[in-house]
Amino acid sequence: MSRRGWTLYAAAASALLVVASCTGQDAAAPRPAATSVSPSSSATTSTPAPAMTQTDGFFRLNLLPEPVAQQVVVDHSQTQPRSVRIEVVQAATVGDATRVVLAWDVPVEGEDVTPSYMRSNHKRATPFEIGLRLYDAAAGTVSEPLRTASGDCLCSNNTGRYTDPEKQSLFWADFPAVTGDAVTLLVGEQAPPFEAVPVSHDAAPLDLSAAGELADWVGNPPPATVGESAAAPVVVPVRRSVRTFGGAEDSQVGKNADVSLPADVLFAFDSSTLTAKARSVLAAAAPRLAAAAKGGRVQVVGHTDDQGTPAYNDRLSLARARSVVAYLAPRLRSAGITLVAVGKGESEHLVPNTTADGKPIEANRRRNRRVSFVFPRSDASRATGLDVPQQLPDMAKAHATSPSPEVTNPLATVLSSDGTVKVHVTRLQRSGDQLWVQMSFTAAGEHADWGANPPLLGPNPYGPNDTLANVAVVDAQARTLVTPLTYGGGECLCSENQGSGMLLAQPLNLWAVFPAPKASTVTLRIPGAGQVADLPVT
Repeated sequence: MSRRGWTLYAAAASALLVVASCTGQDAAAPRPAATSVSPSSSATTSTPAPAMTQTDGFFRLNLLPEPVAQQVVVDHSQTQPRSVRIEVVQAATVGDATRVVLAWDVPVEGEDVTPSYMRSNHKRATPFEIGLRLYDAAAGTVSEPLRTASGDCLCSNNTGRYTDPEKQSLFWADFPAVTGDAVTLLVGEQAPPFEAVPVSHDAAPLDLSAAGELADWVGNPPPATVGESAAAPVVVPVRRSVRTFGGAEDSQVGKNADVSLPADVLFAFDSSTLTAKARSVLAAAAPRLAAAAKGGRVQVVGHTDDQGTPAYNDRLSLARARSVVAYLAPRLRSAGITLVAVGKGESEHLVPNTTADGKPIEANRRRNRRVSFVFPRSDASRATGLDVPQQLPDMAKAHATSPSPEVTNPLATVLSSDGTVKVHVTRLQRSGDQLWVQMSFTAAGEHADWGANPPLLGPNPYGPNDTLANVAVVDAQARTLVTPLTYGGGECLCSENQGSGMLLAQPLNLWAVFPAPKASTVTLRIPGAGQVADLPVT
């Protein structure tokens, strides 16, 4: 089917993109003639005339600088997979802002895809905004694009229209200044991120005025001044959470510890009276809290899920916090700790309470019902040790199978519970205090539908399709488990919403970032497939 035969709606609905090789693409409609050059040959002693050239099978404007990072992505939603190449052509800090510029290179042969998957998932705005964010692992933060005082995004609008191979499509976003030499670029809601993108601190903003109409900024070119008219930046700390099998949760959020006990352990339904088990759990927690807080001020914060009115939940959460303070205060007085009761109701959930279409996620609701102890902690590795003694709930062992030939050397390959999909664990890589996980999915037969409702990997709070938000990494030796890093209102550092389509010859890849375990081998708990034990961490 030709590009003109597709409507914008169909393109936006079908944009399922994953990193893949650009080889093996079937030829389709003929493309405009172009000069073939290698990427390294573009540097000349004089500025060439603007032209669209061919590099490694893709059209590219010859005036672009060499990319600092690039990846090829594939749309699986059609019988013949379609490719596009994304380049990061600049990531430059200028003054108080960092500008990121992306180039969208369409293939010389075969149909390209729309950039609609780069729409923002967490900012539903009209016109659609480009879905770019910066993850600074060293600082433990995620930055959103800057905004003006009126709320307009300093970033590209994303119309979702097909790009023109006779022009270079370009997208941009201005962010709060990156101080380090590298950053991870999160690209929309589906594509894998660009890791360790080099950031320049001495480059001028990219100037493509000489390209004229060949440089297509898709409707809104960037201002000449980076960060022009920016209001207060949005830089959100990442939450790193490690849970015991009983549900106690030790999190680090910025410079603060946020240590939680599940409310279901402490209170009966609709009650703020401590149970007998709660007194036992809190008595064991008191000396650990005294050692961790070191004589300081501790906020005791009650949280609820989204059931009930906000006013009711505010009252219940404050009453529960006060009950915990009343019990612990005399036991911590000698340690010089001051306890302050706070009720947050449902306003600060750890993870979304419902799916994108409003259906409840009971496991998330249980996790959000909690009482937290919040206090300054500079060393996130020094856990408090708060615990609720309990066994990890059982999960069936995943059924091992042979890997698909398109996936090279997976750590493990298992079948989905319904037998239609092969799940390959392709990456368990430690990077500092984080763990990068990647899984590849292929059809167990000739093909398999992807993105059916309900999703294969459990209920999705971010969209109608699949996500790695529900996958857990278990450290059996430490008796802990972790889920992907989150930030803001429970946004996940993971593939949040892989669009619907079909699994064909080229694997579909999903990614997530977890807190790194201490053990050298871990167990993965994969909804829709089962438990996979003894996987090596590299």
